[in-house]
Amino acid sequence: MLVSITHISTVHPAFDVRIFHKECRSLINHGFKVNLIISHNKEETIDGIHIIPLPFFERRIKRILIKPILAFIYALKLRSNLYHFHDPELMPVGIMLKLFGKKVIYDVHEDVPSQIMDKHWILPHLRYFVSTIVKAIEKFGCLFFDGIVTATPYVKNKFLKMNKNTIDINNYPLMIEFAGLKLDGKSKDKKEKIICYIGAITKARGIVELIKAVEGTDIKLYLAGTIAPRSLLESLKKEEGWKNVTYFGQVNRNKAFSILRKAQIGICLFHPIANHLNCLPNKLFEYMAASRPIVASSIPYWKKLLGGLESISFVDPLNPEKIRSAIQALISDQEKCHSMGQNGLKAVKEIYNWESEEKKLIDFYKSLGVFSSRIDVNRECVTSYE
Repeated sequence: MLVSITHISTVHPAFDVRIFHKECRSLINHGFKVNLIISHNKEETIDGIHIIPLPFFERRIKRILIKPILAFIYALKLRSNLYHFHDPELMPVGIMLKLFGKKVIYDVHEDVPSQIMDKHWILPHLRYFVSTIVKAIEKFGCLFFDGIVTATPYVKNKFLKMNKNTIDINNYPLMIEFAGLKLDGKSKDKKEKIICYIGAITKARGIVELIKAVEGTDIKLYLAGTIAPRSLLESLKKEEGWKNVTYFGQVNRNKAFSILRKAQIGICLFHPIANHLNCLPNKLFEYMAASRPIVASSIPYWKKLLGGLESISFVDPLNPEKIRSAIQALISDQEKCHSMGQNGLKAVKEIYNWESEEKKLIDFYKSLGVFSSRIDVNRECVTSYE
C-alpha cells in the first residue's frame, strides 16, 4: 500500500513551482502517493499528482473564510499519512488535523510577519497589528506541528526557536528543466539588446526604477508576471520607458524559458525593505541556471551569499541611472556577459540546485516515520470531490 502525502494550499496556483513541480513531483519520484488540495478548475491527476480542486473566489475575505474549511473536509476524507500545508491562513486546519491524530508539516515560503508590513491591500495603520497577530499564531501553531519546512536559512533560524524540528528546503532550480533549453551561448551577433524580469511585479520589486532605467535607450525589457495592484499597470504605461517594454502577463514555465532564451541579462531589483533583506528570490537562481548574468539589488545578504560567484552585478535598486549603467556595461561586453553566465551556471550545477534539496526533503519525511519505496505510481482516482 502506498504511503499517502497530501499537500494543501489555499493561496498558491495549482502549478506553483515549489509545491507542484518540485515538492510534489519529488515525492512521486520516490514512490509516495501524492494528493494536492488547491485552487483548480477540476479534479484530475497530472504527473501522478491527484489534484483535489478548491473553488476560486474573487474576494480575499471569502477565500480566507471558506477555502480552509473546504480544505479541512477534503483532507480528512483522504486519510493521508502526512499533511503538508503552505499558507499561514491554514494554521487552524493544521492544528485541527493534529487534533485528529495526523502528522502535519508547515511549509513557510516567506517571512510572513515582515511581508505583511509591505502588503498594499492592508491599511498602513493596521499592518503592525496584523503582523503581530500572525507572528503569535505561527508561534502557537508550531507547538503542534511535527515539523517545519522553510524556504530560506534565515526563516529556518527564526522557526528553530519555536520548533526544533525545522529544516530549510531552499527553492533552488530544477536542473532538468534547464538542461533541455539549449540556451544561446555568447550573443555577439545579436542585434537586439534584451533584458528580462520574470516574477511578481510591484513597486517594491523595483519595476518603476527598471522602466526608468531603459528609458531613452535601445534596450528592450521583457516583463512576465502579475502586476499588483491592478492600478499599477496603468501607471506604468504612462512612463516614457514603457515603449521599451514587452509585457507578457502571467506566463507558464515554457513561456518563461522562451523569454529567458531570448534575454541577455536577468534583472532582480527588489527594494531594501524588511521582507527582502533576508529572502532568496528563486529568480536569481533561475537566471543563473539559464547561464544569464544578473543585475540585482545590492542587498547585503545577497552579496554575502552570492557576491563571490562573479555572476551578478550589484546596484542600488533605487537609482535608475546606476541600473542603466550596469545594464549597458554588461551588454557592451559580451565576453563578460558570457563569463558571468557560466559562473552562475557552474554554481547552480554544483550547489544551488533542487536535486540536492530533494534529498533533504525526503530524508526529513523519513525522520518523521513516513517511508516509501520507488514503485510505479500511475493510478486512477477513486474518491470524487466534485
